[in-house]
Amino acid sequence: IVSRPQTFSTTVTHAMTDVNSGKTFSIPNFPTSCIIKEIRVRSNFISGQQNWRAAFVNNANGIVPTDASIQCLTAEIFDVGDSIYIEDEMAYVSAVDVANSTITVTRGIKGTTASYHNFGARMETANDGIRLTFFKNSSRKLSDRLRIMKDLMSWKGNTNAAIIASDMVIKFASSPLSVSKYDFLYLIDGGNSERASVEGTNKVVANATYNNTIYMTDPLLAHVTNIEVQKQMIYDIPIIFSGGDGNLYGTIFVDEKLDSTLYPSGITATIDIIAENFYTR
Repeated sequence: IVSRPQTFSTTVTHAMTDVNSGKTFSIPNFPTSCIIKEIRVRSNFISGQQNWRAAFVNNANGIVPTDASIQCLTAEIFDVGDSIYIEDEMAYVSAVDVANSTITVTRGIKGTTASYHNFGARMETANDGIRLTFFKNSSRKLSDRLRIMKDLMSWKGNTNAAIIASDMVIKFASSPLSVSKYDFLYLIDGGNSERASVEGTNKVVANATYNNTIYMTDPLLAHVTNIEVQKQMIYDIPIIFSGGDGNLYGTIFVDEKLDSTLYPSGITATIDIIAENFYTR
């Protein structure tokens, strides 16, 4: 028996119409049995941008799963389009009535279940980036899920200066939010694209010359200015996979507000799965 690593890739587009239900996808020609060694995810979505806000359910008898109107004394803190947690349930804010201290919501979104919540239950804005759930069959039953990857904080930026071959510094036009030491970045530059490890970052410092700068651990290839760079999130705990039907299935959720003005075509996420496939010679 010998093994051979293979990389399976797909790019998923999560449109604005997928905000509540998530976007399903599948990766074809996937081994029926293998060990998934690593999952790499990158996206054009900048996560963690929504300000945290919290309120409490003020309905005297609490809210049942079918209630779409929720009273709260500070309804004005929420905006239409917010994704919020009501304890472990997620909901979408479709209307805000400040005069009557009420918000109107769509209950049980993003794969969660609408449930009963007591008077005083906490409601807070969701600011948790991307969530991926993988399944080995097309039914996508939660009881059959292979793995959930939560709180994936993505980031993108554009270089603000050309990179000379063997350089180890990348300068950006804006602050590299949620990028820190040991993270990976993926420089998107056609046939010259590359993945690189972060040594450290300067967001905004006293000497403006070094603002918005990322230092890399290894020398880079040469790149022109204004190329897109995306943070690459790595999941590298081995997963034993068996009983597949020749495809790997998944659902992607954005667990925070998705601004249609910033992402008129939705967001894209590129998923690379490195699997160790075993076969007899």
